[in-house]
Amino acid sequence: MVEQQTVKTSMLPDANQLLEKLNSEHIQDKYIYRGQTKRYEKHNTSNGYYGDGLKNEFLYPSDFRFVKDYTGLEPEFLDISTNIRNKGRDLRDNFELFIINKCLYGLRDNDAYYEWTRPYVEHFLNDAIIQKITNTKDIIMHDYHFSRMMWSLAQHYYIATALVDITYDPNVSMWFAINKWNQAEDRPTEGTGVIYRMDKEKIDYILFLHSEKNKQIALDNHWATPPDYFLTDIRTIPAEFALSSTVNLHSISKGLSANIRPLLLM
Repeated sequence: MVEQQTVKTSMLPDANQLLEKLNSEHIQDKYIYRGQTKRYEKHNTSNGYYGDGLKNEFLYPSDFRFVKDYTGLEPEFLDISTNIRNKGRDLRDNFELFIINKCLYGLRDNDAYYEWTRPYVEHFLNDAIIQKITNTKDIIMHDYHFSRMMWSLAQHYYIATALVDITYDPNVSMWFAINKWNQAEDRPTEGTGVIYRMDKEKIDYILFLHSEKNKQIALDNHWATPPDYFLTDIRTIPAEFALSSTVNLHSISKGLSANIRPLLLM
């Protein structure tokens, strides 16, 4: 059993001071971060599966932000979430098949652009051979590390996913705390940006517990077994493989002059 954690907050008067604090306290591969231009109202839940009266930080994927209007597993909530999950599953599978096939043809032609994917694709194909599967779509792909990496990359191809972006780099989280994701929108000039700092080991454990709990809920209700929650590191993907360019420090520094008060949540 894990005790409910209270979010600790730290307000600093200047974004540069917060970035300096984050970098000075940063421990490689221990801390992970998420930056947002605002802190959303907490979500109250009252269902019997996870306990009554819980208040969760509103860190939900865009497709699932409708949950703010519900406190439990009401029938309407279940209908909406089922439709969204089905749509997301189809998008995920089609996108991953597209990437897998691109890699297969690229590796066949010895294209250096795809060479980094070789061990992942070979693992994928070896399992297909063992399972005597001739159609790659028949493989349960969401359990593969490569599949999770590609799905995590999907937003770079402008595909909305049921995932939440995080980063190992406090500088990147600062960029998202003071810039809109859609760069066509104007940069905020005032307000309170927020950065969440989390312990990766604890997040891994929490995701494991929630995955096991969800499996039990599905079993009790005779639902299909849901995929595990996961945290996937995509730093091994070459930068040129993504369509969106990597946010650079110049962009971060440019935004620090805005009158935005930074808030750190730990």
